[in-house]
Amino acid sequence: MTKEEAEQFIHTGGLRIYSTIDQDIQRAINTEFSDDYNFPYSEETPQAAMVVTEVGTGRIRAMVGGRNTSGQMLFNRATSPRQPGSSIKPLAVYSAALQKSEDYAKRNMPFPFVDYGVDRQGVYRWGKYITAGSTVIDERLLIDGEVWPLNFSRRFSGYRTFRTALQQSINTCAVKIQLQVGADYSMEMLRKYGISTLADDLSQPVNDYNPAAMALGAMTYGVTPLDMALAYAVFPNGGERNSGSSYTKVVSSRGKTLLEKEPETTRVLDEGVAFIMRDCLESVVSRGIAGNASIYGVQVGGKTGTTNDNYDFWFVGFTPKYSAALWIGTDKNKAMSSSSASAALLWSRIMRQIPDITEGEYPPQPENVVNVYGEYYTENTRP
Repeated sequence: MTKEEAEQFIHTGGLRIYSTIDQDIQRAINTEFSDDYNFPYSEETPQAAMVVTEVGTGRIRAMVGGRNTSGQMLFNRATSPRQPGSSIKPLAVYSAALQKSEDYAKRNMPFPFVDYGVDRQGVYRWGKYITAGSTVIDERLLIDGEVWPLNFSRRFSGYRTFRTALQQSINTCAVKIQLQVGADYSMEMLRKYGISTLADDLSQPVNDYNPAAMALGAMTYGVTPLDMALAYAVFPNGGERNSGSSYTKVVSSRGKTLLEKEPETTRVLDEGVAFIMRDCLESVVSRGIAGNASIYGVQVGGKTGTTNDNYDFWFVGFTPKYSAALWIGTDKNKAMSSSSASAALLWSRIMRQIPDITEGEYPPQPENVVNVYGEYYTENTRP
């Protein structure tokens, strides 16, 4: 069928479309989106988008593409890209580093550390592999003759670990780790996570093969809330990504099944790496900067994201049953008051209204994961 024929068939063909949408979750998002007190101040009315997906199936349980709008065929911000800020770090930096280390360790090869001459740490103090316990020094970096990047605090805090750098979203540490991972590996990981808006053509003068895009989220086009919700579901799903679906089947007026939707599954992370990343992201909420996202009765994991001039606020997080991405911003890039903490708070306020939000269990600790002096490692990368 042509697109026009399909649209006519949808409206006049007597089809029964079995949607994955949970109307209670959809209603909760719309209710909270209609409350102006949930949003920061800006010269332009802040907009928002949110997608809630089911861990393990990829089914879209709720999708809201705007606030204070009505009508049909509206602009859907849930499937439109915006700059992700630091919410890209778990995908292109931290999990990529753990997975690359696991790849080398399985081949009984050391991690190929490189001294790029931009800092004092160089190839020292990391350990044999990049792990959750690796030392990453938050220090001044000199890149292309400039001190870059700056941290939110505008200060440098010295010795950190991989875990605490993630907990506090330290930009210098993210850039240092991403440089060690390498642009090609980070890009391949983003593809596996299903990020569909990558500028990955090296023949073009502007692309995402750089630490500003991969480590700090200053991407050419950005990411969509839908892609981010499905990507973060990898962590509570044992390292597997499920493709998204908004329906289970379509049945004709005569009862014939015309379409059935089965999720496609992609192995993104080793099971042990997924466990460690999930634990690290849980600690971002329990002991890091995303405490506003906590929900009583369930361990939440996730990451905030803020872009330059406060144009975009994100929180992308998960529970055992759900993975959800929330974006707040303006359509014309106007600065907003507050910070991404407001996105984490609104995310929690919405998610805690889901009746079964505290149900389900995370996958158990895999056999190839060990705890050494209070930190998790895969057996292959243990210090």
